Amino acid sequence: MKKFRDDQPIYLQIKDEIEEAIIAKRILEGEQILSIRALSTEYRVNPITISNAYAELEASNILYKKRGLGFFVKEGARQMLLREKRYDFIQKDLKNIVDKARIVDIDITLIIEELQKLFKEGE
Repeated sequence: MKKFRDDQPIYLQIKDEIEEAIIAKRILEGEQILSIRALSTEYRVNPITISNAYAELEASNILYKKRGLGFFVKEGARQMLLREKRYDFIQKDLKNIVDKARIVDIDITLIIEELQKLFKEGE
């Protein structure tokens, strides 16, 4: 059974998982995603929870609904998600890192060196 965190509503966690699957190409553009009922069974949550996640994704132009068939991933959704996630990373995560580095008096060159090491480790 899927474990959910307490810090965020479940439907938003499911939305994030679907977005990550699209970015990672585990769900492809144009592909049909699981039905509300099937995903609610898989996650063992109320179908309304899945419906809320899908509604968020539809409102964000990531999914679209074909009447009688279900939900599909829009063409261009992956690139849109990448742009949004990159922007969020720079505006939130990277800003937090810089703010913390200033507090503990870490020079930008050291941060760059450490980032380069981390990137090389991940290759």
